[in-house]
Amino acid sequence: QLRCFVSFRFTPDGKLYADHVKHFLEVAGIEVVTGERFEPRGVSEKISELLSDDLDFGVLIIAAEGESIWTRDEVNKLWNEGKYVIVLVEEGASFSPGLKADLEWISFPGGRISDSYTKLLEGTNFIRRMRSITPSG
Repeated sequence: QLRCFVSFRFTPDGKLYADHVKHFLEVAGIEVVTGERFEPRGVSEKISELLSDDLDFGVLIIAAEGESIWTRDEVNKLWNEGKYVIVLVEEGASFSPGLKADLEWISFPGGRISDSYTKLLEGTNFIRRMRSITPSG
């Protein structure tokens, strides 16, 4: 079973999109973790630990209000750990991938994150194929 981290800003749209994406991924048989759970420590420490955990990939959701202050760090940490990154960007939002400037991302119209699900499924199927060829761990 694949396991992924879903990243989003804790705004009303970010949370709504994340809930929809989490549900979609879980129905597709993918275990989802997020940084939503409260822990009495620094957010950066919690997220860094989650990203270093036994994950196959991360999904970063960037709603119209823009990326979080950690987006670039999350992309780079996932890549440095040999994990795949799928980025969903609402039309009108900006995304700056940092060192991974050639990273593809999936654009979706405002309020319709479900329009990204076909490409999201293509991405997860690619990851499944790659993991079956070269299992992690």
